[in-house]
Amino acid sequence: MAYNDVYVFLQNLVISLWAMWEVRVIVIHTLVNFVVAVALAINQGSFQAAKLYEVFIKKLLPLVMIYTVFRFAGTTLAGAPPEAGFGQFIKLAGSIAPYAVLAAIEVLLISDLVDNLSKIPGLGGLIEMLPTGILKAFLKTS
Repeated sequence: MAYNDVYVFLQNLVISLWAMWEVRVIVIHTLVNFVVAVALAINQGSFQAAKLYEVFIKKLLPLVMIYTVFRFAGTTLAGAPPEAGFGQFIKLAGSIAPYAVLAAIEVLLISDLVDNLSKIPGLGGLIEMLPTGILKAFLKTS
């Protein structure tokens, strides 16, 4: 395979992924968490520019990969023809599973965001003022 073929394949892959609104939500939410984490690191004096790329890729890439594989598998199951032998329950599960995975990813990202926000001086008190059960449910205890 020529270099140009690989480049075109990767370009089409990124365009296809970005076309999914769910992937855009994951990317934007990860970017917000990333900026808050960088702000926290700068505030605490532990910022290391060399780790920016590594941290962002280790967080974003796995989440997009996990959602995408569930989305493609779910779409395939939900749209399978009757002769494939999948029952209605499996087709329904294929339709719902990607959104359940997206919800789990969002809970993880919200948890990280609230945890980092609570560590920024001045915002910890704000988190404490929230009604129990809203964002406190997302705070990490360890």
